[in-house]
Amino acid sequence: MGIDARDCVHEVHIVRRRRLRVDGRSCVRLFLKYDDELQGNARNKTSRNKIREHFHPQLKAFWANTSVLRDWKTNGEDFGKKYPAPLSLAESYAAEFHLGATAFVPLVSKSMKLKCSLDILMLVAHHHSGVFSGGDIDNRTKSLIDGLRKPQQPNEIEGELQGFSRANPLFTLLEDDNLIDEVKIRYGTLNVLPDAYKRHHVSVLIEANVTPSFVTIDNSAFL
Repeated sequence: MGIDARDCVHEVHIVRRRRLRVDGRSCVRLFLKYDDELQGNARNKTSRNKIREHFHPQLKAFWANTSVLRDWKTNGEDFGKKYPAPLSLAESYAAEFHLGATAFVPLVSKSMKLKCSLDILMLVAHHHSGVFSGGDIDNRTKSLIDGLRKPQQPNEIEGELQGFSRANPLFTLLEDDNLIDEVKIRYGTLNVLPDAYKRHHVSVLIEANVTPSFVTIDNSAFL
């Protein structure tokens, strides 16, 4: 009986939170999976927003399954404000991080003084492995990272992501990609039948290690 390589990849996509040490530092680790088309020359707003929507349910589940994030209440001090009533951390982020009516909840934020490193494994069907070149890998990686951060300008979401409001925000990994302190990228091939994967289809597993850039009372839960 043959083994479908895509099923092997699916086995490891579960979003998890786990404490570990990286280079002697404590951090929180989570895994994110992307299994779809990813073109190196398609860094337009539609492709970025498609990637954001792909990661959204995984990150939303991470917040729901992580008690320190789920149960956190704030009066607005993180943003130099005073809310009329305490909000959850996600609610306060949605109130602060928005473009028009579209709201966002980034896990790694400047206000929380967090940073993260990324270890990316990118797999392509063996019969399409010729599409990989040094520049193509770089461009695909950039497209992927663009999709991990929240949009910065209104023109990045114009006509898109309209269903994500303050009451139903879009969860992202990053507030800004300058909060990434290291990226490692590996790539390989999957042995699948020719009709199983389209030319630009990839299976990606991302290991994100989140740690404080400067330890405070608020971010000590990430130690």
